[in-house]
Amino acid sequence: MSEPALESTSNSTAFSVVYGSETLEYASREEAVSKAKSLSREHNGRVSVERNDGAVSMQFTNGHLDSYVYELRERGSRRD
Repeated sequence: MSEPALESTSNSTAFSVVYGSETLEYASREEAVSKAKSLSREHNGRVSVERNDGAVSMQFTNGHLDSYVYELRERGSRRD
């Protein structure tokens, strides 16, 4: 089964699932979290999920969420 392809739109927020030296890209948070839980159970290790803008990161171990970080600081250019 092949991994889902991302559609390139400026309004979409993509998520990366990182385990070992592999990175998978998903268009939705739900898909990314589901895959991370599954991989962390299968490989008995830690799997990361990161939103492409860097505002959200999650760590999963053995199918469970270990940590969740939501960055509150504004991203992009600074306003003067």
